[in-house]
Amino acid sequence: MGMNIESYGTTKLKRHLLGFAGVFICILFVYVLKTPEGLEISAIRAGSNGHAAMSILGITLLSIVWWVGGVVPEWLTSVMMMILWVVIGNVPFNLSFSSFAESSVWLIVGAFCLAAAVTKTGLFKRVAYLLIKAFSPTFSGQVLALLIVGTICSPLIPSVTAKVVLGASIAFNIANAMGYESDSPGRYGIFMAAWFGFGLTISAFKTGSIQGYTLLGALPKEVSSKITFVN
Repeated sequence: MGMNIESYGTTKLKRHLLGFAGVFICILFVYVLKTPEGLEISAIRAGSNGHAAMSILGITLLSIVWWVGGVVPEWLTSVMMMILWVVIGNVPFNLSFSSFAESSVWLIVGAFCLAAAVTKTGLFKRVAYLLIKAFSPTFSGQVLALLIVGTICSPLIPSVTAKVVLGASIAFNIANAMGYESDSPGRYGIFMAAWFGFGLTISAFKTGSIQGYTLLGALPKEVSSKITFVN
């Protein structure tokens, strides 16, 4: 207990130090350091100025330090960075937040919401267990069940983590029910079947992961509209 409290205190201290370090770096770039000549020339060519370029660079470095240190949630750091670009860096609002105008961003947001809803309600777990019950209670039958059920469930929600965690928990329960000891070949076989079924098959489906939605949203509409589960 004492070690946990000490570890928590150390982690909190590191976050605070990195938080202040990020702010210090940002202030240094925005208000103290002189703009390098090359950066000044490049900024002018882009229709801006050296101070704005240094400000954007300082804010970006602040965000990187905060991301690395986990000072605040990642999404909050991202939003803060874009707001500071507008307020301090004089970046137009529509340019700073231009990524939110793309369909791919909202496609990913929708995918996350879908994954969270299906996982929280337990629907995914009930469907998986219902399908597994249809197979033989032998080792071969359960391995086949995990492979097939995992593949069937792969396109249902775009969350790799949710599917792999569910597959691992199902494999754990199956191995316990079948009496397999720790480090036994049977337990390893059941786990590998779950990993293959619930984890490695996701790349076969465009709705199998967030990355699939990201790639789909990044493609031109005339291309993405023609992509189906088959082709």
